[in-house]
Amino acid sequence: MTLLGPLTASIFRGLGRSAGCSVARLAALARSCLTRGDRGGAVVELALLMPFLSLILFGVLDFGTLYLNDMQLTDTVAAATRFASLNSATSFFGNASSAPFNTIQGQLQLAKSPTGTTLIPNNDAHIRITYLLNASTECTHYVALNNTFTPGTLATCDVNGNLVTVLITYTFASLTPLGAIFPGGVFTLPISTTMVVAQ
Repeated sequence: MTLLGPLTASIFRGLGRSAGCSVARLAALARSCLTRGDRGGAVVELALLMPFLSLILFGVLDFGTLYLNDMQLTDTVAAATRFASLNSATSFFGNASSAPFNTIQGQLQLAKSPTGTTLIPNNDAHIRITYLLNASTECTHYVALNNTFTPGTLATCDVNGNLVTVLITYTFASLTPLGAIFPGGVFTLPISTTMVVAQ
């Protein structure tokens, strides 16, 4: 082990002298191969590719975030719909901007962005809770603006065998310039779940 290092080094020094080359000469030879034209060509190629690379990066960032939020919201809507199917009192509805946890709207607002803000505002434009007599006939729906039900009442519509549908409208604001392809830079995604009322 102690003789191997010096022996190897002396062999390579001998080879270098016999070939008439050195590390400095090899470096100079490499630099001479990279002419000014070659360096300029690399810059032009990078400039041509940069828009496409940026587009790919922006697409991964935007659609990755949208997909992540979609998965989270789909699970949240399903949980809130189940909560609605099992709880019939009007106290389980709330129109506060930050709804209590023990309300259907509060269950929906559990979905948070990476920064901790709620993804779904509690208003009629983003949340609709509807009770159905069958798959196509509405019995009543909740109106957050007035904290009431229309056209029917919760007592007559939230009964075993009827259906309850929770629909949210999620507005995704693009994080990158790629959002310019959407009107106003936002993308609207509706998510809904329907379950049988089982009190």
